[in-house]
Amino acid sequence: MKILLVLLLVLLYVQQIQCVVYGLLLSLTATHDDKDTSNISNSTSNDAIKNDAFVCKKDKHCGKGRYCHRFYGSCHDLKPLGAHCRRDHVCSHGMECVFGKCRKAIKKGIEGARCTVDNECNMNLCCAPTHGEWLCKKMLRENDICTVPEGGLAFRINHSCPCGEGFRCNRVRQHRKKKISRLFRKERRCVRIS
Repeated sequence: MKILLVLLLVLLYVQQIQCVVYGLLLSLTATHDDKDTSNISNSTSNDAIKNDAFVCKKDKHCGKGRYCHRFYGSCHDLKPLGAHCRRDHVCSHGMECVFGKCRKAIKKGIEGARCTVDNECNMNLCCAPTHGEWLCKKMLRENDICTVPEGGLAFRINHSCPCGEGFRCNRVRQHRKKKISRLFRKERRCVRIS
């Protein structure tokens, strides 16, 4: 029994190390920007900062149009539209980091804009998480699915708005004789209030 326990602990330890190594490798490949090294001999003192020789702790240490990579402590150019990001400050001016990519900033209150509470969104919109980001989304309309997940990851990272004004969420009757999944038996849809 002791040998089995020791073997189990060793396996868990090895798995933990593999996760750390894979995580490190993924972060290294995903965060390094493409660098043009063909012009190194023509560098000036300003280029030394661009070639990551300068160590930084904050974005303001890097100058205009650049940000400080917090993990490596090096300065990088701001990222363009569609580039991978982890925070708003790494994206170019007028952009924000949503779903891990730089996108044009959306005016507050309209569909797709960031929010923290419902009253930050315009009429017929609510504030709900989509892939972990809280965004203004449309209220549900007639026949839209309004089933709320019972829990788990789907409940945690994705929500939909409630049914809009004049509608309510009701269980839909299934008119099938075949067996159907429990998930579909619990399906609810927005129906017009009579």
